[in-house]
Amino acid sequence: LTDVDLERVEAQVAAYHARIAGLGEVGLPWYSLEGAADAAGLIARGRARLDRLLRLAARWDLPVALHAPHGAAAGALEAVKRHRIESAVFHWHKAPAEVTRAILDSGYLVSVTPEVVYRERDRELVAAAPLESLLVESDGPWRYGGEFESLASGPWLASRVAEEIAKIKRVPVDDVMFQLSTNACRLFDLVWA
Repeated sequence: LTDVDLERVEAQVAAYHARIAGLGEVGLPWYSLEGAADAAGLIARGRARLDRLLRLAARWDLPVALHAPHGAAAGALEAVKRHRIESAVFHWHKAPAEVTRAILDSGYLVSVTPEVVYRERDRELVAAAPLESLLVESDGPWRYGGEFESLASGPWLASRVAEEIAKIKRVPVDDVMFQLSTNACRLFDLVWA
């Protein structure tokens, strides 16, 4: 995002904040900068943009959807805490167990993708996280492996993710679906009908 883009976002949020459920996806995808000629400068500018967007979310009391996988998760957690963001989801979450624990202990949520069906790392995350701290997603148009290899991703994969969470946690799938819906409504301050 350029400064002009950020100014437009700020103006839109100021004008429509009462209609906005959350701010995102924002984050720190540092893995995409590997090998970049000016990686340090890009990272510094990325942090400044994230700080600006988090200030905006804090000003209007908006939850934040963060993209900060792997090594970026700890820095993103520090940033949301520094800006006193009350509600956030670390989307497409992949991070060391101790960082995940710190995220959850801070009251934030993490989302799980279809990789939970075939990746042990994601299965361990689900086993360790309370169901009340999870959301599910497809993160389309990402291409997945395993049973999804020949499928285009889309929202229809979220129910399969919920089924896998139910298996891992040994909880009825209807209970998992209910809790995931409750979690989403809590995060985005939505009425649960």
